Amino acid sequence: MITVVYDIVSEIENEIVVPIISEAFRVLSIIGGLALWLMVISVVIKAIESKLGPTGWARAAALWDLFSNFKWFIVTLIGLYVTVYSIALIANYVSGSSIVNPASFASELLYRIFFGPFIELWRNALT
Repeated sequence: MITVVYDIVSEIENEIVVPIISEAFRVLSIIGGLALWLMVISVVIKAIESKLGPTGWARAAALWDLFSNFKWFIVTLIGLYVTVYSIALIANYVSGSSIVNPASFASELLYRIFFGPFIELWRNALT
């Protein structure tokens, strides 16, 4: 009886829960990656604006915005890395064994979030 219930629960998990969570994570990573790239684009735009401003105060204001945008970009990356690292570290501690290396896991996840949308678009363009 217990094995039948376990098989049913495993089937529901494999057929319904895992694909939904996988697809939701893929969509969220694409949105997050594009948001991070928008931050990079805003830094580049402010860098260009700081060079092309018609007056000294316009160039200074653009430079100030450049540093402000870059600061938030770095803070966001560090915050994401520390959060993912902490979650992986806690998972290792709770499990009692080394499931995953927290540093490599956090780096890989940030890489997939940051470059994942472009890799996905590239793969879709080639097929």
